[in-house]
Amino acid sequence: DDEKISVLKIGLSTAAGSTAEVGVYPINVTYKESDNFIVQTVPGTYTVQPATMTAAFEAVNRADVPVQDSGRMEAVYDGKEHGIRVNAVDAEGQLIEDAVVYYGTSTLNAENYGSGSVDPLTFTEVSGGTVYYYIVADNYDSISGSVPVVITKKTVTVTAEDASVTYGDAATNNGVIYEGFVSGEDAETLDLSVSYTYTAPAA
Repeated sequence: DDEKISVLKIGLSTAAGSTAEVGVYPINVTYKESDNFIVQTVPGTYTVQPATMTAAFEAVNRADVPVQDSGRMEAVYDGKEHGIRVNAVDAEGQLIEDAVVYYGTSTLNAENYGSGSVDPLTFTEVSGGTVYYYIVADNYDSISGSVPVVITKKTVTVTAEDASVTYGDAATNNGVIYEGFVSGEDAETLDLSVSYTYTAPAA
């Protein structure tokens, strides 16, 4: 008699397709009945792990102020708001549209990020501040960090106006000229005052 060969036709299937969400899925074993074998199947597990995202940074409404790759912003005081917007990007550098960024003035983590704000933080006064962030997105590992917003003092020049008197007349002055104030600010709004001292030379 011809030798009879037993062929096991085994198939594997899982519900996890190429776009499956992060999670654990069963791998099911299917088979065709065999004359010589009793087939016992044990499902396996198919794990879809979170992808990695990174943070990218841009200035809040300030295209004129550069932001370093690290997220650090440096600006000279100009009376305007300065802040950092944090975006989440994938391994290819593409924006993750459904990522949610939380901002705070202190460290944010998995336990407290909900206390943060979804609106970027801004600073106006010298010396700025630190922006803490926490990013969550479906199917990605959450990330957190902090970036400094540094605002340095602006230089204002105060120039005394020239003055002259005739010998014997009382001392006088023509005031001062200010240069360098930002829009909307002047000596009056900043409550600046000038005092004058007249010292006669020693005889």
